[in-house]
Amino acid sequence: NVFSSSLTISAARGEDTEGSDLDLVVDVTGPFSYYDMASLALALEAVLGCEVDLGTARSLRADVAERASLDFRSI
Repeated sequence: NVFSSSLTISAARGEDTEGSDLDLVVDVTGPFSYYDMASLALALEAVLGCEVDLGTARSLRADVAERASLDFRSI
Protein backbone atom coordinates (compact mmCIF):
# COMPACT_ATOMS: atom_id res chain seq x y z
CA ASN A 1 0.00 0.00 0.00
CA VAL A 2 1.35 3.40 -0.99
CA PHE A 3 0.78 5.97 1.74
CA SER A 4 2.71 8.94 0.37
CA SER A 5 4.60 10.01 -2.71
CA SER A 6 7.02 12.77 -3.60
CA LEU A 7 8.20 14.32 -6.83
CA THR A 8 11.94 14.56 -7.12
CA ILE A 9 14.58 16.17 -9.31
CA SER A 10 13.54 18.33 -12.30
CA ALA A 11 9.76 18.27 -11.81
CA ALA A 12 10.09 19.28 -8.18
CA ARG A 13 12.35 22.17 -9.13
CA GLY A 14 10.14 23.20 -12.05
CA GLU A 15 12.93 22.40 -14.52
CA ASP A 16 11.12 19.61 -16.37
CA THR A 17 10.51 19.84 -20.09
CA GLU A 18 8.03 18.18 -22.42
CA GLY A 19 10.33 15.17 -22.85
CA SER A 20 11.24 14.78 -19.17
CA ASP A 21 10.39 11.68 -17.23
CA LEU A 22 8.70 11.94 -13.85
CA ASP A 23 10.77 10.81 -10.86
CA LEU A 24 8.63 9.61 -7.96
CA VAL A 25 9.57 8.24 -4.56
CA VAL A 26 6.83 6.43 -2.69
CA ASP A 27 6.55 5.35 0.93
CA VAL A 28 4.90 1.97 1.27
CA THR A 29 3.58 -0.21 4.05
CA GLY A 30 3.69 -3.95 4.01
CA PRO A 31 5.06 -6.03 1.16
CA PHE A 32 5.75 -4.15 -2.07
CA SER A 33 7.50 -6.27 -4.70
CA TYR A 34 9.30 -5.26 -7.87
CA TYR A 35 6.21 -6.53 -9.71
CA ASP A 36 4.06 -4.13 -7.66
CA MET A 37 6.45 -1.27 -8.42
CA ALA A 38 6.50 -2.04 -12.15
CA SER A 39 2.70 -2.32 -12.23
CA LEU A 40 2.32 1.03 -10.48
CA ALA A 41 4.87 2.70 -12.77
CA LEU A 42 3.09 1.38 -15.88
CA ALA A 43 -0.31 2.50 -14.59
CA LEU A 44 1.04 5.99 -13.82
CA GLU A 45 2.66 6.21 -17.26
CA ALA A 46 -0.65 5.34 -18.90
CA VAL A 47 -2.52 8.00 -16.94
CA LEU A 48 0.14 10.72 -17.06
CA GLY A 49 1.37 10.15 -20.60
CA CYS A 50 5.07 10.26 -19.72
CA GLU A 51 7.80 7.90 -18.53
CA VAL A 52 7.76 7.38 -14.77
CA ASP A 53 10.88 6.53 -12.77
CA LEU A 54 9.59 5.02 -9.53
CA GLY A 55 11.41 4.07 -6.36
CA THR A 56 10.58 3.45 -2.74
CA ALA A 57 11.89 5.59 0.09
CA ARG A 58 13.28 2.53 1.84
CA SER A 59 15.24 1.49 -1.27
CA LEU A 60 17.30 4.69 -1.42
CA ARG A 61 20.82 4.63 -0.02
CA ALA A 62 21.23 7.03 2.90
CA ASP A 63 23.47 9.47 1.00
CA VAL A 64 21.15 9.49 -2.03
CA ALA A 65 18.07 9.93 0.17
CA GLU A 66 19.67 12.88 1.95
CA ARG A 67 20.50 14.68 -1.32
CA ALA A 68 17.20 13.81 -2.99
CA SER A 69 15.16 14.90 0.04
CA LEU A 70 16.14 18.48 -0.72
CA ASP A 71 14.03 18.21 -3.88
CA PHE A 72 11.12 16.17 -2.51
CA ARG A 73 7.71 17.75 -3.04
CA SER A 74 4.81 15.78 -1.54
CA ILE A 75 1.94 15.10 -3.89
